[in-house]
Amino acid sequence: MQYDTLQNLTQKVIRKLSLYSGTDVQIYAEDRIADMIIDAYNTLIDERFWNDCMFWHTYNLTGENGVVGETVSNDIVNFNDIECIFAENNTRHQLRLAHNTTIPSLIEGNIPQLYTRSANDNKVFEVIPYNSTGKLYVRFRKRTTTFLPATIVPFDSLALIYNVCWSYTVDDGANPAEQQKFKQLFENRMQELRSNDVSGVYDWNDDTVNQDIYSWR
Repeated sequence: MQYDTLQNLTQKVIRKLSLYSGTDVQIYAEDRIADMIIDAYNTLIDERFWNDCMFWHTYNLTGENGVVGETVSNDIVNFNDIECIFAENNTRHQLRLAHNTTIPSLIEGNIPQLYTRSANDNKVFEVIPYNSTGKLYVRFRKRTTTFLPATIVPFDSLALIYNVCWSYTVDDGANPAEQQKFKQLFENRMQELRSNDVSGVYDWNDDTVNQDIYSWR
């Protein structure tokens, strides 16, 4: 993936749209296009756990209430951005997401088994049993939430540009051929990104480990 700033992406969209007669791109449309780029980013980053957007962080359980000592929200914005969690006592098998009928207070011990959403926004997640101790290794999706003109939008630039051009031409009732062209460019780029994403090199060579990682939800 290649990234660019919000300002540069906005100008590139405007230039793409200005190539076509009948597309009315004025200065006042810049804010609208910037908003569309941010919307596209939030939608596309949620599609899957893109390897380019994933990071690891180590946290330390306090042994109380199932939380870690660190402020998790500094790294992880949304609970659903967590891909997997491993405890230091068992790095071959990830913790499983607690079922909605699980009663956390009834599970005893100090060895991490499950995790769930935390009521504390700063902690994001809790580990069960609540008395669990030790280190946790968390793989999560890094998400940008504040955008200024100079902010790098951390998703593929071409995918964002084609998506916004497609949406813009649809909203403005442009020639169907123009709409179809941008739609096809966007879909082709996304297919390429998906293909590249699954063909990457994994650190885990053990089939059992791979199976555990992708069976968590």
